[in-house]
Amino acid sequence: MYDRSPMGVILVGMPGLEKRLARYPQLYSRVGFVHQYRTLDRAEQQEIIAQQMQQFPSPSGAERTIEKEALAQILRMTGGNGSRRWSGC
Repeated sequence: MYDRSPMGVILVGMPGLEKRLARYPQLYSRVGFVHQYRTLDRAEQQEIIAQQMQQFPSPSGAERTIEKEALAQILRMTGGNGSRRWSGC
């Protein structure tokens, strides 16, 4: 029997997902590959957050910045996990 559509699904940001899927053989047999993302270091996280901040226009037209305390809190909340970067905000 064939799948009904040629659609693919990407699941990101769930540590241990491969083990969970193994409990469901029909679903697990359709997994093409698993890629483990490494944790971002502090400099990489800061760069990504700075890039994201530029997407929000500033009322004065000046370049957007983020306070050090806010940046530190974001880094603590995400723990280097890029997929959780904005989920707590």
